[in-house]
Amino acid sequence: MLRPIPAAYSVDRELRLKLIVEFDGPIADVLPVYYLVYKRAAGAVGWAAVDEPTFRGALRRQGRQAAILPGARPAKVAELWKSFDRWIEGEEAIEAASVQQDAASALPALVNEAPVTVVTLGSNLIARRRMLERAELTRFVSRMEALSDDPRQRVAELRALGQNDPRTVVVASTDVLVRAAAEAECLTIGLACGTCLENRLHQAGVSLVMSGLTELADSLRRGAPELVSAGMLPPSNA
Repeated sequence: MLRPIPAAYSVDRELRLKLIVEFDGPIADVLPVYYLVYKRAAGAVGWAAVDEPTFRGALRRQGRQAAILPGARPAKVAELWKSFDRWIEGEEAIEAASVQQDAASALPALVNEAPVTVVTLGSNLIARRRMLERAELTRFVSRMEALSDDPRQRVAELRALGQNDPRTVVVASTDVLVRAAAEAECLTIGLACGTCLENRLHQAGVSLVMSGLTELADSLRRGAPELVSAGMLPPSNA
């Protein structure tokens, strides 16, 4: 179970939340690029790709269990995902992604409310950093790190990034990161703007789901009433 922030923290405004924000989804609009790479991978294994709305819906509902190669055997699907994982981390794919319009306007507002660390489950951290630089958003990020492929190490990494502080909030759009954050005893907010639908984020254990970083920034500016209602923060008069 996640640790709620102790009531004493609500007394001093200087004792602010610490935000760890996932790059892929909350900041980068990855779904269009995911489809382009999926089509390429499907062609490489000799299979016809489904249309983009079908792909997006299936991926967001079921993740890698989705039937995106109708009629294909498991070995063929595994082959597709192997190619997909290799190409999605390439320079070409990451450079084809764009920064969410929501994130571009929200990051400057968020940094006024809490320091922001950005993390990715992907391996190509350099290309993602360049993407932030092109969007002139690096000055709003205090740190940017790639988490380990090993789920056990991710938990320790999140704890280290949050310095075991109960005020640490992980903002994620993937159920994988939500589960790691929950195990690290971080508070979690899910954003339904990436590869998981809201119900999958809830199943992974998020305390609260929001539409994007703008909604989060607005909530924090207003004293975070949504976080209080979700039991993540004590009431202001606690």
